[in-house]
Amino acid sequence: MRSAGLSSLGGAPAALHGPVLTVIKSRSQHIVVHADDSITRLSAASLQPLTDPTSPLPCEVTCGVHLDDRVVLCWVDRKHRIARMAAMPNSAWDSGISREQLRLALNSNRTEDTHPADSIWSHELSAEPLALTEVEGDLAFCTLDRGLYRVTVDSEEVWRAPLPEWQLAWPSAPVDIIESMYSVDDVIWLFTDMCGYAALSSKDGSLLDVGRLPVSGRLSFIRHDFDEGSWLIVVDEKLLTLNSDFAVTGEMELKRSVNDAIPIDGGWAWTGWRLDGTTDADAKDSEHAEIGIAIFPLEGNLWTLRNDGGWHRHPATAKRDVSETNSDGE
Repeated sequence: MRSAGLSSLGGAPAALHGPVLTVIKSRSQHIVVHADDSITRLSAASLQPLTDPTSPLPCEVTCGVHLDDRVVLCWVDRKHRIARMAAMPNSAWDSGISREQLRLALNSNRTEDTHPADSIWSHELSAEPLALTEVEGDLAFCTLDRGLYRVTVDSEEVWRAPLPEWQLAWPSAPVDIIESMYSVDDVIWLFTDMCGYAALSSKDGSLLDVGRLPVSGRLSFIRHDFDEGSWLIVVDEKLLTLNSDFAVTGEMELKRSVNDAIPIDGGWAWTGWRLDGTTDADAKDSEHAEIGIAIFPLEGNLWTLRNDGGWHRHPATAKRDVSETNSDGE
């Protein structure tokens, strides 16, 4: 295991195993998913690895969310048309079966051999999970063309609800597919790739509102500032900020993809395709050779984790008195 503490390279956190695909954030630890299907658990306080990379799942993690003393991870093998959801403890994980062992287990109809050995619970799903969020310690999630569910931390069903229906964004437009879920107070917000939104009661799953954001195009990214109630979205080649009523409060052209963003004083800091920046029109963006995957605050600075597993300092500074981790589903 890597030693704790900052490296000697300008105070940057120690480099991680690469390539890095995505990060599932929380207030205590982050789950870093690598391209070889391995996972590194990262301390939120120090940005140092808590364990060496392990591969408890035989496929890439597609989404996940933290629940108190565990993290729920979803993984999909489209070649074999399977989808799984498992709750993993906040402790060291052993490596599980390989992709080849998964194939052999499925061919022999030994589905019990496909579940992680360290899981608290593990389920087969009838459809691909699209998004998850934490709701008062419970888990809410949706699956493709099936429905919405709220279950307890121990996977006991609280309620289930049908997927909302959106009218086509324009004639012959693609059907809306849910991309993100956010739990805000007593409301679960859903957002689709065609800029659709829906509000559901977290208590019983009833539909409170459905509509479209005041923009058109394909929504590829969204984050919520839980302190201010505002939103940051990327639609086509535009980065926009919205207030709590979804009114557009800022807009900028951006011809590169965005992979993560966090609130800072006066706006947002973001990272993406070989570029770091902020929503401050007067601030200068910072180019780099690799792809920015995620941004983290550390001792007043912001650090960008790159796809190669390395780090660099983001040009913005951390928000004062940060009280929430703003990530997809958190």
